[in-house]
Amino acid sequence: PYPEVFSEKIVRSLKLGLTLSGKDTDTFIAPSYQLSTNSRWNEMEEFYFPNVIGLGDVVSTPLDLVVIVRSLFHSKLITRESLADMKPIGEETFGKGMMQFTTSGKLFYGHGGDTFGTSSLALYNPDDDLSIALSINGKSISRNELLKYVSAIIYGTEYELPEYPAVNENKIDTRIFSQYEGTYSSQEPPISFKVFLDGEDLKVEQYRQPILILEALTDRKFINSVAKCEWEFAPEDKKLYLWQHGKEFEFMKE
Repeated sequence: PYPEVFSEKIVRSLKLGLTLSGKDTDTFIAPSYQLSTNSRWNEMEEFYFPNVIGLGDVVSTPLDLVVIVRSLFHSKLITRESLADMKPIGEETFGKGMMQFTTSGKLFYGHGGDTFGTSSLALYNPDDDLSIALSINGKSISRNELLKYVSAIIYGTEYELPEYPAVNENKIDTRIFSQYEGTYSSQEPPISFKVFLDGEDLKVEQYRQPILILEALTDRKFINSVAKCEWEFAPEDKKLYLWQHGKEFEFMKE
């Protein structure tokens, strides 16, 4: 069985203290959290680990992730020939279970993943023999953005932390958000998405994209910290305005 192979070949081989397959037990799993529309950190429901064997079921810590990725490159888990076969070729981003990342002008190899409110990353820079691992269980900043700041601190390059709008500290009656529910579309860009209430959370769903929870600034204005976008509803005109990356977009309610 997969958990037994994982335990024998990786966990016991590297003497890892806090890494295991989630199928074995969930006693070590820390809760994950998600920002609600009213800016509260709500605990997320965990998924059923036996359904994700080999993909998203491993529980670990940043320290153990560093040990794993370093051991991979120091031939403690696989041969150098197998490692070379995993790496992306030339300008490719994706290899066989391994990606390449450039941050602070440095080339790293590794992989990242997201599952139900958690986000992790384990990278290695062969030139500097340097490893970076991140584990996040409640995002108000993207994983790649956090990596940018961490690597800048490590390598002494310039960086400027982002300034996020102040989120409304007063709880808003989310029942008024029902007037915003519906499908919105635009000709430029030619996209559409669905806005809907899920309990007390106002959410946005676009085809084949992650569902976003809108964080309320006022009863009309919202942000999503991770996606770095701002939304404003104008129900009297059946319009929605979206600001992202310095650009403004207008959407009509169908």
